Amino acid sequence: MPLLAILRGHSIREHIVGLTSRREPGTYHDYISSDTVVLAWVLEAATGERLASLLERDIWRPAGMESHAAVNVDPTGAPFASFGINATSRDYARFGMLYLNDGRLNGRQIVPAEWVRRSVTAEAPHLEPGWENPLSCCPSGYGYHWWIPPEPDDDFAAMGIFGRMIYVHRPSDTVIVRTGAGYRNAARDIRATRALFRRIVAELGDADAAG
Repeated sequence: MPLLAILRGHSIREHIVGLTSRREPGTYHDYISSDTVVLAWVLEAATGERLASLLERDIWRPAGMESHAAVNVDPTGAPFASFGINATSRDYARFGMLYLNDGRLNGRQIVPAEWVRRSVTAEAPHLEPGWENPLSCCPSGYGYHWWIPPEPDDDFAAMGIFGRMIYVHRPSDTVIVRTGAGYRNAARDIRATRALFRRIVAELGDADAAG
């Protein structure tokens, strides 16, 4: 899996080590990209392998992805795990299918089922979904980098920059991928997209019942 260098000559490590925390960890849910970036560095340090190599060996090849993907890095080679994985829509959908099927795809258990379950579960009050959660920045709940809608229907989503989304709806056995960019109101767009996806799965359910 190739690496793409970005950040115009600057080191993301130098930037992040200069950041300070506003709150005690585990008390408030705010979306902070640098946390995910650091998590990737910890993973690389613990395994002695690059993020791209780990992803290719443990996920990409076992899942039968049909196209190459790329991980963005800064000029020092540090990965941008918070947003820097580039892949085709079909392979994003396969990743959604992996989680739809509790970590199993192509007859193999690629990701432990218990990890998948915990990934899409809010494990603390500040991570719970809801329109009136005073401990959260937004109505969606949060698991292990999966978002849980404010009114869950056994569905969850991976959300990228500018409205990109992998939506998984277990009751209807459906995965939907959206690629798009350039919206001015990200929060409003997310709500509209989620509502559209729920309408789609409802229509699919009505069609199956009629058939």
